[in-house]
Amino acid sequence: MIDPKELRLGNLLQSQSAENPRIQEVTGIWRCGPNSAPAIECDCNATFEPEFLDPIPLTPEIVLAAGFVFDEKQGVFVKEYGYQGGVKLVDFRSGPGAFCAYLQPAFVTKTVLTTQLFFVHQLQNWFFAVSEGLELETSL
Repeated sequence: MIDPKELRLGNLLQSQSAENPRIQEVTGIWRCGPNSAPAIECDCNATFEPEFLDPIPLTPEIVLAAGFVFDEKQGVFVKEYGYQGGVKLVDFRSGPGAFCAYLQPAFVTKTVLTTQLFFVHQLQNWFFAVSEGLELETSL
């Protein structure tokens, strides 16, 4: 189950369909009335209640598919963007169970820890925020 308050348009989720689970892209989030349950519209022209969608756990393969490269010297996944610098992800899943996200602004020698990320939609939202509006493209 996913909390609709965590979502933006374009986020990727996994449907719970037993016969055909698939990746869904969020195209709308709405309610019919103030007391109604939220509905999440997806790119397959279907509308789901939140309990029928799951977040997609982050894996190194997904991080690479999102355009990050693995820097073996530093042991981190790195993605550069624009003139601001780049972002780093450290894979701590063998320990705490999350990727730790770092900012590496241009012309700054130290990194700043910002958050822990467990799911693809969190990485998408975090990247959008720190890159000042760039969408994180990924092929899943």
